[in-house]
Amino acid sequence: MAGAGSTPIAWRARSDSESAPSLRERIAAHISANRYVRHNLGLKAPRGWGWVTNPRKAAYNRVYNRTTVGCLVPAVVVGGAVLWWLVG
Repeated sequence: MAGAGSTPIAWRARSDSESAPSLRERIAAHISANRYVRHNLGLKAPRGWGWVTNPRKAAYNRVYNRTTVGCLVPAVVVGGAVLWWLVG
């Protein structure tokens, strides 16, 4: 069940460019073999095994996570430089 403040996906407001899934797509999503295997049999890949389930997405995420820096990194560098200047 959805949380107290959340809106169910079926009733979420859609943008102009977004269309609602057809009835056929909704039914197909609930009776797919993949859904049965993952939800009823509990066969899920462990953490870190994304390269098995979706190698293209895993490769993208690996490059992204190694080449981007957080928003606080420049602040820490500048703060360290100022501190070094004051002490030294």
